[in-house]
Amino acid sequence: MIASRASGAEPLEAAVRRELEAGPATFAALARRLTADGDPRPLLEVLENLARAGRVELDESGEAIRARRRDAPAA
Repeated sequence: MIASRASGAEPLEAAVRRELEAGPATFAALARRLTADGDPRPLLEVLENLARAGRVELDESGEAIRARRRDAPAA
């Protein structure tokens, strides 16, 4: 699990990107692995920022979140 930034742990955005580079994941799975206190709001904010930047996308089912390939055009 990822601790707060104040503790010097890996920043949440870097952890999300690392997880998604390993393969698609659901929001629930990411929340279980990456939130130390069970509050999903910081994770949601990071995913929204990554989506706006074109770095993540949903699969066709709308359930899996995946990293966008660097050579793939943004939708």
